[in-house]
Amino acid sequence: MDPAPSPQTAPATARPAPDKRRRPFTRLITIGVRIAALSYIGWCVTLYFVQNRLLFPAGITHASPNGRPPQHAEQLWLDAAPGVRVEGWLVKPSSASPGDRLPLLIFFHGNAETIDDSIGHAELYIKLGFAVFLPEYRGYGRSGGSPSQSAIASDMLRFRDLLAGRPDIDPARILYHGRSLGGGVACDLARTRPPSGLVLESTFTSVSGFCWGFGIPPLLCSNPFRNDEVVRSLDAPILILHGTQDDIIPVANGRALRGLARRATYLEMAGHHNDFPTDWRLYERSIGDFVAPWSPALSVKAADR
Repeated sequence: MDPAPSPQTAPATARPAPDKRRRPFTRLITIGVRIAALSYIGWCVTLYFVQNRLLFPAGITHASPNGRPPQHAEQLWLDAAPGVRVEGWLVKPSSASPGDRLPLLIFFHGNAETIDDSIGHAELYIKLGFAVFLPEYRGYGRSGGSPSQSAIASDMLRFRDLLAGRPDIDPARILYHGRSLGGGVACDLARTRPPSGLVLESTFTSVSGFCWGFGIPPLLCSNPFRNDEVVRSLDAPILILHGTQDDIIPVANGRALRGLARRATYLEMAGHHNDFPTDWRLYERSIGDFVAPWSPALSVKAADR
């Protein structure tokens, strides 16, 4: 008897052999992505911790440790924090009489400057009949502490309120002028103490707006200085000045601020950041025209004509 035929087994489906060449390539891509991610995180962390030194390079300024205020100026000291004193100079016109209540111009200097470098601006406004206050930032010049947006904002608010309460200052005629980083300081103060008028020179829409240029998200900016928000909401005349060849804060920032302001006067002139203004006469005339409504000197001249 013949044995029963065994059932035929269906041939197994052949599986393609794994391409061993792909594994090293995939592994290299994974390693590369991890290295790039870690490098980016390291870059962000580094910038986060050094951003204050980049924004506030007080160490490169040249204020004399024994510097004195100019003649006829009053040196003021603010006890900003335990063991921290911040300096300011109040300069009044020599023509001011006892009992006069003067308009006040507060000038906020740039990030690589000190109040010692601001005398030229003070003299401009003094000629127009203003008392001028030059406040220092923490960590700059002869002032103690470490600079930051919040610390400087707190100090400027206290200085401003102290001056507004003096009998020789007219609190209804207080103006701010901020140059470069000082524009951010001026806008910070304007947020809580709106001025009669605001001058913004060679300044930015915001510091946080520069973050993507360094490849980091604005969320990591600890000193955002949102001038754009303040200018958009401020119901006061604003004079915006900017150099067309500004190589540090591009002129697009000045143009953007002009577009945001409710009551803007705008002036561009040839010049970079550190040589602005290149035409001092035009600069002086533009400021004089802007502050004329608050200037005792210009009011007298207008009455004489």
